[in-house]
Amino acid sequence: MRPAHTAPLHVSLSVLIAIPAIVGSLACDESSPGGGSGDVVTGTDTSDLSDMVRDFPASPDDAGEGSETGDAGQSDPPADTPGDSLEAGSLLDEIDTDPLALSDLAWDGALIWATVLGGELVSVDPETGHVEEECELLGAENPRGLTFDGSLLWYTDGSTAAIYWIDPADCTTEFACEDPPDDPPGQNTAPVSLAWSDGHLFLSETDTNTIFEIDPDDCTAVNSFAPPGEVATGITFYDGVLYAGDAELKVIYALDPEDGSVLDSFEARVVGGMTFDGADFLLTDSVRFLIRRVHPPD
Repeated sequence: MRPAHTAPLHVSLSVLIAIPAIVGSLACDESSPGGGSGDVVTGTDTSDLSDMVRDFPASPDDAGEGSETGDAGQSDPPADTPGDSLEAGSLLDEIDTDPLALSDLAWDGALIWATVLGGELVSVDPETGHVEEECELLGAENPRGLTFDGSLLWYTDGSTAAIYWIDPADCTTEFACEDPPDDPPGQNTAPVSLAWSDGHLFLSETDTNTIFEIDPDDCTAVNSFAPPGEVATGITFYDGVLYAGDAELKVIYALDPEDGSVLDSFEARVVGGMTFDGADFLLTDSVRFLIRRVHPPD
């Protein structure tokens, strides 16, 4: 039983300018319209996507930059300078979270909330990276996905394949449901990222490469589809569109939340757990203990 749901927080979107392979894997008010019911649809053939991907602006350091799960000794990519003509995926800033390796992110309108590899939930000052609050997580041996619905945080656990909610005001935590509910009994599920839109949870699962739309009142899956690329290791909503990041291909896809069809795509240097803060995408880099701020599509 979850508490009575309060009206979601709405964060104004300014017009400005996305998840590791599971080891590296926190949404603004993601209550944008979206989601629908239907059957599982087949994912997009990645061989046809290359022409849709917008190239990331060239940088001298790009040749040595790996995925989030790559060599931690590689040099960090420089942020794009304010005078540049910014494209979607441009790196704007970095927030140092050392020694915390963050999995997924959520935005509550003021603070960044993050699941930490190892079993914690923390809130982070977006300007300084200072940890403001810490909460212990129920049943969280391997916390992964995280999202904010306007009053409650929802998170997944990769070890128990379950979804929980937590009240950030007092860290009260309660089990919500098994995740995802339509998997065959005994299947080893791998929930990795969460997003929230229009009263529903969206959950990315990596072992079947499926995104589920879930009714949080009874935890039934009302829709599902296969995302493009290798695997969606981070998802978030921006302006009614579901964005799914692929850590292997280093591409962020803009998807129709009803059927998963690709609306747009662009490259990003490092893709991890994702959220949108009302202005930019925030992505985790658990190898370098960073949150990266990335320019969204205009």
